[in-house]
Amino acid sequence: GPTVQMGGAIGSLFARFFSVNPSESRLLICAGAGSGLAAAFNAPFAGLLFILEELQHRFDRFSVVVAFAATISANIVCRLAFGSAPIFIIRQIQRPELSLILWCLLFGVIVGFAGLAFNVVLLRSLKIFSNVRYPLAAVLGVVFGLIGLYSPELLGMGHELNEEIIAGYLSLRMLILCFFARFALTILSYNTGAPGGIFAPLLLLGMLLGGAFYHFVDWFQPGQFDLGVFLVLGMGGMFSAIVRSPLTGIILILEMTSEFELFLPLMTVAIMAYAVPEFANNKPIYDALLENDRRRQAEKSNLPAEKVVLQPEAPELRSLR
Repeated sequence: GPTVQMGGAIGSLFARFFSVNPSESRLLICAGAGSGLAAAFNAPFAGLLFILEELQHRFDRFSVVVAFAATISANIVCRLAFGSAPIFIIRQIQRPELSLILWCLLFGVIVGFAGLAFNVVLLRSLKIFSNVRYPLAAVLGVVFGLIGLYSPELLGMGHELNEEIIAGYLSLRMLILCFFARFALTILSYNTGAPGGIFAPLLLLGMLLGGAFYHFVDWFQPGQFDLGVFLVLGMGGMFSAIVRSPLTGIILILEMTSEFELFLPLMTVAIMAYAVPEFANNKPIYDALLENDRRRQAEKSNLPAEKVVLQPEAPELRSLR
């Protein structure tokens, strides 16, 4: 999202100011991006893991120290300014029973296919819209404006929709409709090139899917589980399926909700959701987006894609859009 981009940009500025070498420059950019995540979601350890698991792809001592210092510092400032309350305050969740794990296996597969569909549709839409001649951002802006007049909860971060989902106000039919609506709008919004990101939208998609699956489970076992359980599992599973960083996704959702008793169910869903697109040979979304940027640069420069070298800071910032 934008905070991750801004953090990466700040890291790039520091790298240029101190004239560090390319390896240190990359680390500063990654540290800034992870700090943006930590500040936005009040999740310092998720920010740390995001740097190491998704951006750096290594766990050497120096990277861990820099990442830890950056994310903790960002989180301290954020907590001093805004407090330490969880991002998502979900009503009291009862201790999950062991039978929940069986449902988690099925739910993880469903979320995995949903994440796979999101990645495939997003990448194909980029190819389609890259050939459009008319001003796409202006046209889609008008469409979004009209949608906002009648259904403002479908746009933006979706705070109002989040509250309605958590409170249990939405029926199964509305949850499914909102899921497909937000799915399509997120894809279209990304194609405008606006720095809105897909981080927060994918979490909302996970909540919608989790709410819908709760109705399915409640039909078989009435009153056995809380709605909030599947909202938490949906967010973690969707992150794991799309971004393909399950450890970061698990810790991120636990820090955002403070529902640490759901660690085992969340881990089960995240692993299953991760496995589905992996077996389908689908690339993680940020890696695929980076490859797409490199291919487009190759077409402009008439060079093979493997010979295109992007600016040092560009890969991280582009792939975090």
